[in-house]
Amino acid sequence: MKKLSTLSAEQRYRLALFALLAASSVFSIGILAQRAAATGTYDYMFLVWNLILAWIPFGFAWIAYTSTRLPRLLMDALLIACAALWLIFFPNAPYILTDFQHLANVNTEAPVWYDVIMLIWFSWNGLLLGMISLYFMQTIVTRKFGAAAGWIFVTLVTALSSLGIYLGRFLR
Repeated sequence: MKKLSTLSAEQRYRLALFALLAASSVFSIGILAQRAAATGTYDYMFLVWNLILAWIPFGFAWIAYTSTRLPRLLMDALLIACAALWLIFFPNAPYILTDFQHLANVNTEAPVWYDVIMLIWFSWNGLLLGMISLYFMQTIVTRKFGAAAGWIFVTLVTALSSLGIYLGRFLR
């Protein structure tokens, strides 16, 4: 791996972004682990899975956004594959917001305020991962097709994701 000092400013920025997102996710899992240790229950373990699912579209967007040094044909094929997979998994990132509905089934073993803070941390991470991945993909579309196409892309993805979240939470 390159020394940090030999990386470009953009590469250092992306590395710092990744490190901060990872640290924030680990912190969320730590809050959940503390709750499990204190109560002896594992009521919210599904949040870890939902957070992992939020990382998947970020990973595909990251690969697409950073794969600019490949040969053109390979880069285009990788971009199409990553974009398709990103679109399939993208609704998982904001989906984590719907986990607040589990507060209705409040377990008296942990304070409600603790569960709220925990859900806020997981939701923050899911939304942040989703919005940054959307930014990466919008940037790719904007570079290839222009600013208007980039914003149309964001609008369509938001609409499709809203439908996906609705189907995933309420119709399954």
